Amino acid sequence: MIENPTYSIMLGAFIAGVIGIATHPFIKYIDNIITKKHTAKAFLSEIKSNQDLLRQFSNAYTILKSNTAYTGTEDNFPETLSFNRTIYHALADKIGLFNDKCIEMVVRYYGATNNIEEEYQKFELIHNSTISFLIAQELEEATGRANNNFPTYDDILEFFANTEEIFKLGEDLTKLLI
Repeated sequence: MIENPTYSIMLGAFIAGVIGIATHPFIKYIDNIITKKHTAKAFLSEIKSNQDLLRQFSNAYTILKSNTAYTGTEDNFPETLSFNRTIYHALADKIGLFNDKCIEMVVRYYGATNNIEEEYQKFELIHNSTISFLIAQELEEATGRANNNFPTYDDILEFFANTEEIFKLGEDLTKLLI
């Protein structure tokens, strides 16, 4: 037995220090896993919300490119289009926790939703319109009766194609984040 308590205290402090140093990387690793999991859940929530907005445009594109008569129920397109990017901005410093593919997809998705918002502002013709209205626009353009102040039907179709592409990216991203 050690007669001098100073040595016992020093030995105990040394052992505690070694344990602390040895476990620090493990604790940091576990903390990163937990942070990544919570970050992914937050992004997943926001992306799913944005996907609900994009779904209408993606579905409309499928109908418009089929060139068939549309007989389904119609919802008007929104007057304004605004995607949520609150979590993206709040957790931008945490994106680095994801793998490279996921990082690229997140950045591309949010950049594309911003571009879609800007494009949508240019297409006032779409605002509050329906799929049937857009099909009628194609017919008017084909017969030469279209208003020259409106964007061409091909421009509108390209916009919808872009929204479908981003919708698919969002679907892939949600699978990756789960």
